[in-house]
Amino acid sequence: LCFRSLTRKSRPMANPELGITMTCPHCNAGLIVPAHFGGEAHPCPACGQEFVVPTIEDHEDTLSD
Repeated sequence: LCFRSLTRKSRPMANPELGITMTCPHCNAGLIVPAHFGGEAHPCPACGQEFVVPTIEDHEDTLSD
């Protein structure tokens, strides 16, 4: 997996080239997840708990709410 952990919270974003910036729903670790992982279940690199990575479309819908 190519997850990158963030050391500080950043504004959520979704960019097909840069990835999806999000937090783990289990441990709240800041993550940058490659966009092509959207819709797939993967373990968090910080806590190991599995979660489904949102798609770019799902992530953008969340940001517009």
